Amino acid sequence: MRKLIFVGGGEFAREMLWVASSFDPTAAGWTPAGFIDDDVDGSRNHMRAKSISLPVLGSIQDHQPKSDEVFICAIGNTKAKLRCSDLLAQRGGTFINVIHPTAHIAPDAKIGSGLFLFVHALISVGATVGDHTSLNANASVGHDAAVARGCTISSYCDITGNVRLETGVFMGSHASVLQGITVGEFATVGAGSVVIRKVPPGTSVMGVPARAIL
Repeated sequence: MRKLIFVGGGEFAREMLWVASSFDPTAAGWTPAGFIDDDVDGSRNHMRAKSISLPVLGSIQDHQPKSDEVFICAIGNTKAKLRCSDLLAQRGGTFINVIHPTAHIAPDAKIGSGLFLFVHALISVGATVGDHTSLNANASVGHDAAVARGCTISSYCDITGNVRLETGVFMGSHASVLQGITVGEFATVGAGSVVIRKVPPGTSVMGVPARAIL
């Protein structure tokens, strides 16, 4: 039985643990085993305060993946998520997908590894979703949309048809991107925003319609 290690020791890790704990370990081939986080003491105190019994095993920077371990990244910040995931992958770590039973993935959709799909997340027909991307509760990726690696898509986000999210995009809760729009790499779309035009890389936008903010 492989051990599932959560990369990160905060609230997002608790959500992932909740979903992962709902699986039959025999069917899944893994069982939740612990967390790694660079703030080891802080994460231990946090998990103790939340009555989480799984241990914080040590830091991400020092962790050497073992042959019986698999990983899922529980970090919302997209740059940190990709940095930590790539570090562990370079050391031989294997990432798995953790997908809630109520999530839906179209038969012809293409997904990567290290994905987290929470309650009622949706990936529609012809869509592609890259490695280490997370879709929180009720988030949807529309038909033929392309979501690159390392994106964080918060609850109730609506990525409509033929949208392109480049690497490391962060979308706040209830944000929407209208059809055919491209959001550049490591851009941030604020909560409740509606994107109606292309967002340049590294830009933060907010509002209805979404506009660049300083």
